[in-house]
Amino acid sequence: MKHFALLPFLLFACAEEPSKKAPSPPPTVPPQEAPKPQPPTFPWPELPGKGWPSPTPLPPDNESGTTIVDKETYLRFHNLKRCWHQVGNVTWNEPLAAKAKAHADRCVFAHDATANAGENLAMGYSSDIQAMDAWYMEVTSYRGDWSPQTGHFSQMVWKGTTEIGCAATQCPSGRFLVCRYLPQGNVIGQFKENILPLRKDLNECQ
Repeated sequence: MKHFALLPFLLFACAEEPSKKAPSPPPTVPPQEAPKPQPPTFPWPELPGKGWPSPTPLPPDNESGTTIVDKETYLRFHNLKRCWHQVGNVTWNEPLAAKAKAHADRCVFAHDATANAGENLAMGYSSDIQAMDAWYMEVTSYRGDWSPQTGHFSQMVWKGTTEIGCAATQCPSGRFLVCRYLPQGNVIGQFKENILPLRKDLNECQ
């Protein structure tokens, strides 16, 4: 399934219906088109991620090749944003991260048709935090249902998603970040119960 590319940075998002919830026939996610970056049209809280240091390179501590620091960064970033939207934390799925790493290592900026998981892609950012910031900031365009411009955001904070696995590789065209999600999000017809509004006090989230 082809989705969208964003220049000079590139982003993809993709997710399908979890098997346990799939009606017959299962719903499909429409292809996403290239969104045009736009500044927020209303005030938005300052993103804590902008002040975070870039992950310090460390030797891989597991089969996925994801470093200890990277793993904690991916989890912390996702869970902070999920807390903002009143949904539970995700946990780390090592086999999912290993598959994300294998896909990133190919340095082919396209979705893996065999992923069987939600998938966000980004390439060309100087840090993974910047890439995840871009994914999340699609929230400024979110209007309560599916949109090809907000698929990264909605997958990040999808209530039904409980596990993630992320990995990155330095490719000739830039750093390639792959995050995968289980169960998959962005299921048409299930946005109301899975994308919740911002809590009133974001300081409740640490």
